Amino acid sequence: MTDACSREETIQSFVEAMGRDFEKESMPRIAGRVFGLLLLETGPHGLQQLAERLRVSRASVSTNTRLLEERGMIERVTLPGDRRDYYRIGEAPGLSMLDKASERIRVTHQLLSSMRYRLADCAPEARSRLRSMERVYEAFLSAIDHAFDELSDTGPA
Repeated sequence: MTDACSREETIQSFVEAMGRDFEKESMPRIAGRVFGLLLLETGPHGLQQLAERLRVSRASVSTNTRLLEERGMIERVTLPGDRRDYYRIGEAPGLSMLDKASERIRVTHQLLSSMRYRLADCAPEARSRLRSMERVYEAFLSAIDHAFDELSDTGPA
């Protein structure tokens, strides 16, 4: 019995740590807990099952699974003969996360670039600051592209 207890405590510790980690990134703690649990558990899980396992409301799990799904971190699946939705870690959640991050960064980079262009004839200090930020976003994109290439070659991430 000690091994089962120890395993469950280890899982719960990881799930809670993931929740705290997500909070540091301005994401909901429950989203981190759901993601952490799905990383460790096999098979798809329904909302009620996740809610019971995490000891939170089904509504909270529903809200946070939608957020994780939108970010490409988990996927929604159905089971034959069952109308409910189930969730699991996708084939390559790391690559999906990189892709979504890249999309967000490209949008911000384009916004910075567009504003710098619009200020072409004035505000040299603002244009200089915008260009500095563009360079930061270009470095992010380069790093993400490199990581994506590296991880794509090695299989699911």
